Amino acid sequence: MTASAGLSANALPFVSVVLPVLNGEGRLEHSLEALNRQDYPRDRFEVIVADGRSRDRTVEIASAFGCRVVDNPGISVAAGRNAGIRHARGALIAFSEDDIVLPPHWLSSAVRLLQESGAAGVGGPTPIPPGSSLWSHAVNAVFRAASARGASVQSDRAATGVVDDLPGGNSIYSAQALREVGPIDESLPTAEDVALHHDLRQRGLE
Repeated sequence: MTASAGLSANALPFVSVVLPVLNGEGRLEHSLEALNRQDYPRDRFEVIVADGRSRDRTVEIASAFGCRVVDNPGISVAAGRNAGIRHARGALIAFSEDDIVLPPHWLSSAVRLLQESGAAGVGGPTPIPPGSSLWSHAVNAVFRAASARGASVQSDRAATGVVDDLPGGNSIYSAQALREVGPIDESLPTAEDVALHHDLRQRGLE
């Protein structure tokens, strides 16, 4: 079942999908092809590529796929997400990354779960690709341990119900909630999504 089941296309919320990208050539094409295959109506979502001053064909590739390209002078993922939020037109804002290939039901499932749960944000697991490095497997093992306690879905294991944390590359939020707690902390070299979810929970949001 998709989010559009039983609804007209005009009743579906407009979604802004934000991808922070730096020198994404060779990865970005696959990510954008997957977004083009979404079963969510194409006129009900936009893709915003927040480009961190790439020195390759990132901007050209994004433009060829019809994305809105915005400048990310801060370069980091956090700065890119903030840039995307500033330019987003959607009532919902989704985050992904240029090395993630999402299934066709990603948006429709995410929108449906967000509407049914009443949460400020929902997310899903991020399976590591075949042939990933030992380092990737080690990181995934740490996240699996966290998800086993129900604290996170930042791994290839899905935790259902209320969690403390969501994966930054597979999540969708109410735009209003993001703007209420924003901007995302750009001083953090990593784990900016963890800080964002902490701030959402501090406001009593799920």
